[in-house]
Amino acid sequence: MIERHHIAGHEVEVLRVRGAGDGPTIVLLHEALGCISLWRDFPAQLAVATGCEVVAWSRWGYGRSEPRPAPWSFDYHEMEATEAVPDLLSALGIGQHVLWGHSDGATIALLNAGLAPSPDLLGVISVAGHVVVEELSEMEAMAEWWANGDLRDRLARHHDDPDTVYGEWMRIWTNPDFADWDIRPQIESTLPTLVTQGQDDEYATPDHVALITGAVGAQAVGHLIEGSGHHPMFDATEWVLEATAAFVRAL
Repeated sequence: MIERHHIAGHEVEVLRVRGAGDGPTIVLLHEALGCISLWRDFPAQLAVATGCEVVAWSRWGYGRSEPRPAPWSFDYHEMEATEAVPDLLSALGIGQHVLWGHSDGATIALLNAGLAPSPDLLGVISVAGHVVVEELSEMEAMAEWWANGDLRDRLARHHDDPDTVYGEWMRIWTNPDFADWDIRPQIESTLPTLVTQGQDDEYATPDHVALITGAVGAQAVGHLIEGSGHHPMFDATEWVLEATAAFVRAL
């Protein structure tokens, strides 16, 4: 069921899927162009596989949450990690939890664990996260798709303001002033951390798994998923569900 909550001063949409067990809550953090609806049925699948409650929300500016005017600041990941995530946990009364982030959401999860972890944070699952900027041709392909394809129409099915969602993502990640962005010093953590990425990820080289695990510390374990691109939860769903369930059990 979709709920509306005020998180860090802004009204956002929140999805809660009850689990059959009494384990920790799994908090899903979406990608740069994502939102609740773009998780498809993965939250429900995750709740069944783990027995845990699963919570997802569309961050400020995404999906059907409150619009976010441009320009967005370069430190938007850090702001979400240190302001929005703690406020979400408090507003929803979430106790023990695991942060499960994809792409930008993984970056936010890692930053929360490194900079502002709740005492109830048990661990982090990073899927296709980013900690440095890599020059990849996929950004040019996305710009072409936006200009001459149906990317805007696709995003408009899920976002009230697709122009800002896409425009600010592209502006920030291709800005020369953002090229030196590097959050590795900020994500060191003693929490159990599973770092995964598709072997064929379009938005990051396989080196990123080692970059993240090395920065987090000895508690981090990395894994490249064969046959998967940027969305392992759709490309390799069974592997992701089983890996998440095993991670939660180990906690």
